[in-house]
Amino acid sequence: MVRILWFKETTRWSAGKLISPLQQGICNGAACAVSGDGGVSGTIRIDGDQLVFEIHGIDEILSIKRSISVPLEHVQSVSTGDPGWAFLRQVKVGGANLPGVVKDGRFLSSDGYMFFEMHDPGRCITVSLDHESYKKIVFEVEDKEATAKMIEDALARRK
Repeated sequence: MVRILWFKETTRWSAGKLISPLQQGICNGAACAVSGDGGVSGTIRIDGDQLVFEIHGIDEILSIKRSISVPLEHVQSVSTGDPGWAFLRQVKVGGANLPGVVKDGRFLSSDGYMFFEMHDPGRCITVSLDHESYKKIVFEVEDKEATAKMIEDALARRK
């Protein structure tokens, strides 16, 4: 029951379980992607010309971040490949890293700074960026194919 205190106001408690914005019908699969196992740990949405990553729940504390907004023009590519845990390939700058359990926050790699919101690498997308402090954002979502398509469609509309 304490866990509910960390969730954003869009998540509500119903019939003894958490109901995500997607389950409530606040956002649909084309406009919003929800991550996490049974709860909401983050959403990805397109807001005008911005790609917005919102972190929810306890992951706000673990990642030391609430949201990241990136102009769509700075998005280079989107990948659905499994990023893996890459133990010892990145140095934690701020956040949490318990291999096999959670990787949240800012990490330094040979490519530059990366941001992770990851519990299950198999459900993550990787967004490569240009002209941003983060070179890549790795974010866990329910349906990585649909989320990647949502981002790619937004990028195609910009051209």
